[in-house]
Amino acid sequence: MLVSSRLSAYDPGLLPWPAAERVECRIAPFSPAQRRAFVGRWFPHDPASGTRLQTLLGHNPRFEDLTRNALLLSLACAVGERHELSPNITRGELYEVILGDMAKGEWKPETSSPNATPLSPDFLLRLLARIAFARLRANPAGNWFRADDWIDDCIEAIEKLHLKHHGTDSILAQLNRIGLLVSPADGWLMFLHRSFLEYLAARHLAWRAETERWPKFLAFVDKKAWDPHYQEVMMFLAGRLADPRPVLALLADERRDDYFHHRLAVVAQGLPELQEAVRVTPPVAALIDAITKRAVSIWWSYRCKDTVDAVPHLTRALPALGRAN
Repeated sequence: MLVSSRLSAYDPGLLPWPAAERVECRIAPFSPAQRRAFVGRWFPHDPASGTRLQTLLGHNPRFEDLTRNALLLSLACAVGERHELSPNITRGELYEVILGDMAKGEWKPETSSPNATPLSPDFLLRLLARIAFARLRANPAGNWFRADDWIDDCIEAIEKLHLKHHGTDSILAQLNRIGLLVSPADGWLMFLHRSFLEYLAARHLAWRAETERWPKFLAFVDKKAWDPHYQEVMMFLAGRLADPRPVLALLADERRDDYFHHRLAVVAQGLPELQEAVRVTPPVAALIDAITKRAVSIWWSYRCKDTVDAVPHLTRALPALGRAN
């Protein structure tokens, strides 16, 4: 019997076989050569577009997961066919383009429901973001949920956003048509990839912070910054905020960090997600400089003591700091 699982959700204690009677394997990610071959075969008649996409994907350390996963790389290639992507695009901005195309039904034949007013792609994404945030809060470690729970969250989000006049059944059909969810088993649903859940949750968080002026926003960020299941959300969040300074300052606050500087690593890895126009403003640039100097200094002190293995999260942040600077 073959049992597959996303690494972050893998729990060997749930398996009915003892360790001595099972073999555990990991699917090897794409190597750089395999990625180049994949993109080259996707653009056999348009090598210039393939080269542009290769340059983009190799330019930002936040794209590493994108280039090592066949599904995400396929989606990146698909939007690369339709859009001339900026070489400075962030991962969050790329996800916004992917989800925008999916919400518009770019890859599906046009269909319509009688007596129904379809939602605009923007409202569909806002609705999806609210639902994704609810799913993340219900199960921070997972990417799977009961179909009944999904429908309940959909109905609640439709009511919160005052969209019932569009027809609940029609909206549910639109959400299903996007193709963002798959069914791994009867009665269960999951996002195509957990990173879509994480990006949409960050999108909703930013919307609440800037549109609803959610008073508990920073308190929520402060609390969840410790949760490893929210780390990608925090990184995406930095890129969704028009003014990320309060979040950056909160996560970089040395007084709130632990001995191994986990929060510093989170904020450092999120810096490449900042919008380019935001990143170059003097107040944000000063914060980036302060975060970079502190992170590199701390990492170097561990390196000099030959204890750098104690801070792998800071080591992982170094490419992001290079990109942000």
